[in-house]
Amino acid sequence: TELGATVRVIVHYNSRNDWGLLEQLPNEIKQEVEVIAGDIRDPYAMQKAVTGCDVVFHLAALIAIPYSYQAPMSYVETNVRGTLNVMQACLVEGIDKVVHTSTSETYGTAIYTPIDEKHPLQGQSPYSASKIGADKIAEPLGPGDMKVTVGRCDFFQHLLVQSLFPHGDPRGRDDHLLSIQAHLLDFAGHGLWRFPHVVNA
Repeated sequence: TELGATVRVIVHYNSRNDWGLLEQLPNEIKQEVEVIAGDIRDPYAMQKAVTGCDVVFHLAALIAIPYSYQAPMSYVETNVRGTLNVMQACLVEGIDKVVHTSTSETYGTAIYTPIDEKHPLQGQSPYSASKIGADKIAEPLGPGDMKVTVGRCDFFQHLLVQSLFPHGDPRGRDDHLLSIQAHLLDFAGHGLWRFPHVVNA
């Protein structure tokens, strides 16, 4: 909204009417954002959510790796089928551009270093397998009038590894070498939550 864009956000419905991390936004920004409660697994809700948009940022996912072993089907339904719902809705509604967020977990343990975009994908957990599936769903739907960008940058992981291994990740991962350019964006000015800000997607 600070750059003049009209912003619509879909959040997972809950009975508390809680917007999650969006609740931390300053009130003046929250008042300018249209928030829709729904579920990425619902194709009709996704079509409604993207109607009238020019650009869609697909950020929704189940991400906890340990829980993915307990409930793998929920990861497939949300991450893979949910991505299909978003992409199909964008195609039907004639969206110009989609930015789909991925994760460095799709690479698994490094076969060679530094990891680049040619590194084999390895589903070493139900979570990473579901994100590989989501990426592959998004990729072939890109050609034509709709441009799709897949951003595979796991910044939270990079911060964790950087704090644990200040002299370098022993697995050989270096998120600075990814093909997207990322900068720190301080979420709501608190310095607690930091997200990658993709400037050339």
